[in-house]
Amino acid sequence: MSNYTTPFRAALFDMDGTLYLGSRLYDFTIELLQTIRATGGKYLFITNNSSKSVADYVKKLEKELLHLKIENAYLKELRRLRLEDARKQKELQESSTISEKNTR
Repeated sequence: MSNYTTPFRAALFDMDGTLYLGSRLYDFTIELLQTIRATGGKYLFITNNSSKSVADYVKKLEKELLHLKIENAYLKELRRLRLEDARKQKELQESSTISEKNTR
């Protein structure tokens, strides 16, 4: 890692198996993330595993594994929230349609 000098804007990392496995960090992880920051870059963590909440992943990364402040965690949670919003919109639309029929 110490030979890395080319700055870039951002790095995108999958979660488990890329920077850590289970509860064990890979040897290069801390230095890699520190180097990204030192060269002005940012890193973002993603996962398609919805077995844990966003808060659970952030806690794991900040407190248990990396001991670094996690600024962003883009997870499958966003997809779940979008689906939930779409479902609520549909229910609202159906409810409005039923109300209109009852007032006629």
